[in-house]
Amino acid sequence: MAWFLLFHGIEVRERSRKNPTILAARDATAHAPCPNWLDVDRDSLRGRVVGYPKREELVQIQLNEQLVVELYSK
Repeated sequence: MAWFLLFHGIEVRERSRKNPTILAARDATAHAPCPNWLDVDRDSLRGRVVGYPKREELVQIQLNEQLVVELYSK
């Protein structure tokens, strides 16, 4: 799936672009900086992965890697 997003990206469907929940989420995150590995166009509600994040770039996300490993090792 990640390789698909690298080339094609993702966007909100045309019929959902006026959805109040989606617009509220866009407005609530308008002040948040976009990571370097993402290309986001908030006006057109589109995004694209332009590279893979480095481990040090994920410090903004609270992530317990051990829990992820345990989940996928089951």
